[in-house]
Amino acid sequence: MASPIVKRKIICPICEKESYQYSIMPNQYIIEEKESDQHPIKIKWYNPDFQDIKPHYYVLFHCPYCMFTDFEDNFTKPLTITNFQSLRSNYIKPNPTKTRVLQFFNSKISYEKMSFTSALFAHLNAIYIYELEEREQYKDVKKLARLYLRTAWLFREEESNKIISNDDELLKELQNNIDNLNSGLNDLNRRLNPLVDNIKRRVIELGIKYDDPNNPYLSQVNEFNNLSEQLQKIISKIRLLTKKDKELIQKTTQNQTEENYLDDIAKLSDCWPTIPMNERDCLNKAIEYYERQYQKVNSNDSLNQQIGIMNILTELCLRVNNYKKAFEYLSSLYQFCALNRQNLYSQQRQNPSSLIESQINKLGDIMFDLSEKRKIIEEKQYEHYYPQIKKYVEENTEKTWLEIREELINRDYPELVLDKYFQEESSEEEVEETKNEPQKKKKRWGIF
Repeated sequence: MASPIVKRKIICPICEKESYQYSIMPNQYIIEEKESDQHPIKIKWYNPDFQDIKPHYYVLFHCPYCMFTDFEDNFTKPLTITNFQSLRSNYIKPNPTKTRVLQFFNSKISYEKMSFTSALFAHLNAIYIYELEEREQYKDVKKLARLYLRTAWLFREEESNKIISNDDELLKELQNNIDNLNSGLNDLNRRLNPLVDNIKRRVIELGIKYDDPNNPYLSQVNEFNNLSEQLQKIISKIRLLTKKDKELIQKTTQNQTEENYLDDIAKLSDCWPTIPMNERDCLNKAIEYYERQYQKVNSNDSLNQQIGIMNILTELCLRVNNYKKAFEYLSSLYQFCALNRQNLYSQQRQNPSSLIESQINKLGDIMFDLSEKRKIIEEKQYEHYYPQIKKYVEENTEKTWLEIREELINRDYPELVLDKYFQEESSEEEVEETKNEPQKKKKRWGIF
């Protein structure tokens, strides 16, 4: 049977050795349906015999000699890679940890026997390579955002094959707790950067280099970084345990594919503490890098590009239940469109044209869609928080609603959601009483 997969000899842009690379022939299929974050969920092959082949498994080329991995266009045309010379010089520097990680990836990747595991580790390989660059000005944030998003799709597809159990909700809560812990650690590390910058300036003013052995700050900063790395490893191992705790405690068995790739990720976490372990990890990193990409956008970039970045940020925030950020990006996007439409109206008054009119109409359509999306987000947000609020109320019947409300606000529960919950679940008398005497302690909230 003919195959849509093309096998070609391609020269690696890093080590310049030739190897076979695999890709899908053009015009073999169409994408009929996508999710809100562009994940293809319905693909129609013109030849139905190819229906089990997943095109997005083949978007990366992988060199089996030096383990360099990148998108096909970048692999075959290295000058399209952002800061390629810097990437290359950084990549070929001797580093035992890097070599160990890349060789491990290489042992798991087989394009001749393509599978979820091969595709996953090819994507993780590419992410690892582009994360090696630590200098902000040289980091390809656009590439990393794209890689993390595509890796999230792979995890999602694998998760969708599993049977949903009754303990999924509790697992989600556990994973949310871990996400918050991880986010807090990342925020702490980011807050260290300006401190280190000022320490560097301080010691230079005092007449020595930052890495001088006589720098009294150096050992403390290094100790902080070492502790942070250890904490990251511990968080990663706890996250892995949430995937295997049932097996470990109840002596049950897991799906072999799941067990293998989770065990492999566990092995890598010692060498790569920040390795993404599931869809949510990848989405959070994609959000981080799309945010950094948006910060680099300037007025010369196309309107569609700017709208596109803010739109994908809104969608990804929704997927990780970060409704606060989703609303922020939705509002920013609405204001951005409104401002541009106002400017176009001014241009239209001075020099009327059908092109400007079509742009005004397009922005109007986008703003209408955003207004509708806001309603959907509000509904999703309420559906997300409602069972959590209800559970908290049932567990704290000795407290007044105002006490409960204050405590939940301190836990970042949205005030609008809390107020809507109280309006819907309370009697008219209780609502009126709370409005009239907001500072006075009330009797027990007797709904439950």
